[in-house]
Amino acid sequence: MEPAPDKPYHPGEYVPPDLQITLRPIAVNPVRATGRRQFVRGLLSLLAGLIGLFVLMLALLYVFLPRYTTPSHWESAKVTMAEIGKALEMYKAETGAYPASLDELHSNRYFVNGVPKDPFSKDDFLYERTPDGFTLTCLGKDMETGGTEPPNQDIVFNEKGEVG
Repeated sequence: MEPAPDKPYHPGEYVPPDLQITLRPIAVNPVRATGRRQFVRGLLSLLAGLIGLFVLMLALLYVFLPRYTTPSHWESAKVTMAEIGKALEMYKAETGAYPASLDELHSNRYFVNGVPKDPFSKDDFLYERTPDGFTLTCLGKDMETGGTEPPNQDIVFNEKGEVG
């Protein structure tokens, strides 16, 4: 007795040989498979190279970008030096003399997080106590004495304010 053609097959049920389907493995062309592998490897190599180039560019930007400053650094230095000048005047009003170094301003009363740094050199401003008061200097972007125009022009403060 043959099952009806429209009757669904259930696992374990007998299927006559003429209705059986034989599954054969699909032959893969080894040349085409190797070509695909090479293509994928090449694509992955290209991607890795592009990522490496991107990381290298970011590293170069991180290293060299801080050297390129804007005029805002020069203005920032002027404002910071004016704040330090006020702190120096407060120190003199309390103690009767200007401090020997800027490190003496590092206290809860003047600068809680430490004396602000020169935005160009990332180091302390140049400070000198003079017989009449003090001189506070920022050498500008070129970090050399002189300079005719901002941001290379030196900024100098004394007890009377900005000198020039």
